[in-house]
Amino acid sequence: MSKGTISYHFNGKDELFAEVVGRVRTAAEEFMVPRLAEAPSLLAWLGTYVRTNLTFMGARRDMLTALVEVITHTPAPNPYLASHQQSLDDLEAVVRAGQDRGELGRFDPGVFAMAMRGAIDAVPARLAADPGLHLDMYGNELAMLFERAAEVRE
Repeated sequence: MSKGTISYHFNGKDELFAEVVGRVRTAAEEFMVPRLAEAPSLLAWLGTYVRTNLTFMGARRDMLTALVEVITHTPAPNPYLASHQQSLDDLEAVVRAGQDRGELGRFDPGVFAMAMRGAIDAVPARLAADPGLHLDMYGNELAMLFERAAEVRE
């Protein structure tokens, strides 16, 4: 694609990169939210969150590649940072709600959210190194890991 085509549609690369981040976030939400709504408990929701993130990555590798390019080639303030922080805040709120309802164990929700997002966000680099990575198996293993970590302990 020529620079002229891009500049016709966007007022510079910052606007283009913000559009990429917005489109990926919207597509991911449209894919994930219906699946998350079917989770029978907040513990199951956490596993579904991990699995659907990885399933989306596998289904939309084109979007994943574009997002990685934005993240790695855009100086601060990166348009992804606000979206990433919103994901962390949302995940932390779900964990807090689960703890308040007694469905999840007691631990720091912010640390848990950061660990979960960090594990999910590490997948694109792993996919780049191993394009044949079995995302379903990987997602199931990660989901079980976080579900076990979040369980209520007597």
